[in-house]
Amino acid sequence: MHPVNYSIAAVNPVYMKTQRHRVSELEKWITAASDRRLVYFIGTRRRIRLFRPSLPGRPIGVAISKSGRRPSRKRRLRLEELDRVVRRSEREAYVSVAENVLSVWSEGVVTNVHGPDLVDRLGLDLGNSLRISYVGETDSPIERPLNGNHAGLNRVLASPTSEGCDVFVYYGIFHVTIRNRNPGEINFHASNSLVDLIKKREESRFIQNAFIKHFIDPLSQPNYSQEMAQLRNSVKSFATLYNVREMNFYLEVDAESDTYRFESDTIEPTRRIAFSLRDSDFS
Repeated sequence: MHPVNYSIAAVNPVYMKTQRHRVSELEKWITAASDRRLVYFIGTRRRIRLFRPSLPGRPIGVAISKSGRRPSRKRRLRLEELDRVVRRSEREAYVSVAENVLSVWSEGVVTNVHGPDLVDRLGLDLGNSLRISYVGETDSPIERPLNGNHAGLNRVLASPTSEGCDVFVYYGIFHVTIRNRNPGEINFHASNSLVDLIKKREESRFIQNAFIKHFIDPLSQPNYSQEMAQLRNSVKSFATLYNVREMNFYLEVDAESDTYRFESDTIEPTRRIAFSLRDSDFS
């Protein structure tokens, strides 16, 4: 998955340009192999801020903002931790913090790192989950929802729960496989991109709707009933046409930081998303 801090991108053209380029590369990679769409999450994470040392020689600190009843947290960064992120000469380096950006001048080179990116690169776990509020799919990720003309994104930005938080868009590519588990028969495990059991354009909509069912409170999603009707039709169709009775979903990113810790109105904070859909769930 690739996270984009929309709160920074909306006010920083250089950051937006960089993120659009990275998302564009992700789009090229997936569309070069298939016509699948990207599934994305929109959510909030407590704002990460860098702060200067109060005394000369003290290490730079990182903090997450207070949000609702959750208190703020602070942590000092050791110099060897900074060395893992930016190149630094032991004899000549100047480090500063301004507008939540860490800047390092070393050997004539300036390196800038935003607070959330610094936490991710260092693998810090501050207990700061992404609270997912919207799930969508797109075939034009550099425009939708990054151009800002997006109802779901605007709802998240205007929500009172966004106070003290940054808004993120997480783009994901999900791989669908089909397995035969019938006893006494030949077992197979194949990629949907090869067998095309689910049409590729339908695949992303099915994944989107499954994550909506898992993450989203029905009262917070205007089109929830329509999306659940689509999901029900998909599940029933798989059962009728292919005798598919159970669909398992799994999401976990191999990372040490809390960038890939998720929560929502319906699930507690977790690094591992795992759930199943059965045709009997939609009787």
